[in-house]
Amino acid sequence: MSARRLSLDTSLTALLGADVVAALAAAALTGAGVGFVWALAAGVAIAVAACVVRVADVVGWRWARRAWQLVGRRGARTLMAGRALTDDEHTVTLPNGVARVVRSHALAAAVTGVLDGASLPRCYAKAGLAVSPPAGDGAVLAGELVLGDIGHFTDRHILALGEEEFYVDGAIVDIGDIDTSTPDFLGWSHPTIPGVPVNVADPDGNEVGVLRDATTVVTMIEVWGRAYMPTVLHPHRAETPNMLPLSVIADNMQRLGLNVDVDVIVEGQRVSGDPYAVQYDRHVGERAAAGQRSAILVIRLDTHRLDTIEGLVWRASTAEAVIAATRRIAVALQRCGCRVKILEAQQMLPATLAAVGGHRALSDGFEVGWKELRQRGRGYLTSFYFGAGDITAENLDQVWAYTADPARPVTHSTLVIGLRRHQGTVQASALVRTLSSHPLVRPPAPHLRRATGWQWDALQATMIGSARLRGLPAVPVTTELDSAVIVGSSGVMLGGVGKDALLLMPLSDPAQATRIVVHTDTDLVVRQLIRRAAAVGERVAVYDAARRWVMSSASPYIWNTADSSANPPWAPTLVVHNGGVNPYPEARSSIAVCQPRPSAVNGDRPADADIELDVDTAGHSMVLRTKRFDVPLVAVTIRNEQPYLN
Repeated sequence: MSARRLSLDTSLTALLGADVVAALAAAALTGAGVGFVWALAAGVAIAVAACVVRVADVVGWRWARRAWQLVGRRGARTLMAGRALTDDEHTVTLPNGVARVVRSHALAAAVTGVLDGASLPRCYAKAGLAVSPPAGDGAVLAGELVLGDIGHFTDRHILALGEEEFYVDGAIVDIGDIDTSTPDFLGWSHPTIPGVPVNVADPDGNEVGVLRDATTVVTMIEVWGRAYMPTVLHPHRAETPNMLPLSVIADNMQRLGLNVDVDVIVEGQRVSGDPYAVQYDRHVGERAAAGQRSAILVIRLDTHRLDTIEGLVWRASTAEAVIAATRRIAVALQRCGCRVKILEAQQMLPATLAAVGGHRALSDGFEVGWKELRQRGRGYLTSFYFGAGDITAENLDQVWAYTADPARPVTHSTLVIGLRRHQGTVQASALVRTLSSHPLVRPPAPHLRRATGWQWDALQATMIGSARLRGLPAVPVTTELDSAVIVGSSGVMLGGVGKDALLLMPLSDPAQATRIVVHTDTDLVVRQLIRRAAAVGERVAVYDAARRWVMSSASPYIWNTADSSANPPWAPTLVVHNGGVNPYPEARSSIAVCQPRPSAVNGDRPADADIELDVDTAGHSMVLRTKRFDVPLVAVTIRNEQPYLN
């Protein structure tokens, strides 16, 4: 469905704004000597153009505002600039000359101010830090105090310096010099540092990362899905049971007064930069498949919204409230067979930055354009949003069908589905952000609408914090959207199944190390497996004493050695060896190549193999086995593949 370029905004806000603009414009024109009737007509025309006529996604005055912001803020911008989440550790020098480390620049500034003689509440307020009462979220025991923590008395505050030292009345004292047995002592607390995630224990004693940003409390869930689930590519569609049920998430966003918003963020790529990947991608064609793909849920609880107050009344703290809502969603997904993991504090920033190239995105400059962003050293980022009529499971899944051709050089995609509460229901909006080697002349799909003028805002709103995507076209969440989000990698092409379908199989699992056993003496099969794994983004270390699997066509994703004690120059994700001891057990997956078995039967697999591939002696057919299923496959040769395998 194509976007309408012109439409009308007839909301109450737009009409009231138009009334004001019309009155002001008419008054100004009348004062300039224009006749009343003509001034009124011109004022109405100006008001309609500025406040009512929507061009693409916004009305006229918002276009003017976007242009002004773009022109007024020239130069490279920094992702999440000014947020404490991006801080490194800082050093504070105590009056006795000892240097100690604090968690953020803001806390370092506040502590330094107190040591210089200023008031503790004033220094903390100036740094944007909340002096939390010694109860609820910020409470801490005396044995857990670190630099920057606060002791509360009825008439004063004291500053903890760590290692059982404190700053009191301009002097450093030991904990034994502080009388905490009097009624005047209220307790100890951590200061609340906005934007810095901290670990809070859930009712089972597990650590949960919680981030506070203004009046919003945030947690994150990593979605693992089902282990070792294949993807079948039919001629015009892809099929897999490994899906994220959006309706289950929506059903648990408004329970017991703990109402939350959820962003589903899925990032990945079809193929890697391996030279062979071009041939592999062409063979997959315009069918939805991702060589690398991960999914997270960002859960936000707004503590000042009226519909959350009821749930907060029954919770000891806002952290406890958001953890309860997060666990509710996690348990519901696990009951559906979709494995998840609630992230700890130290895992939240890496998970957020995975979609923008990792931690380097914090130092890379972003050049902001009207239609796209340029991330230095990486490429062009372009955000597109979906119209309400285009938010379907098929269209959302087709994000992974955007092939990298000269007209659409897409090398990485990020799909963001915003689940928002609206009048007792949950609605879904969608945005996709692509990475390309040069600016995209047209959208990857005809139904996508470019975020013209707000590319930078679209990127910032998908980072962790209180900011989020708002005001996009949306549709109610139903079970029809449960097949929209595929979890995890589609995997590596292993062979053909049925009449004209291809089977792809993931070679790893985020929850555990994966052991794969391949029974074959056909070197071509092993080379195909190595090369195809590299094509989908695996970094493959090949330990091959006989040099049987060495290929003349070089690849930055493949490292070969005949020395079982050698270490690759980078951390591999997949190790291929000759069936003995794994030379690099730290890799998340390993393939042991063993001799073929004359008659492989179900149940004859090694007890510790997660995936097994039995190849016939000619290499024309094989049987794929896991602990859940067995499936016969036929060998598939990709066009122009042989030169890369020699």
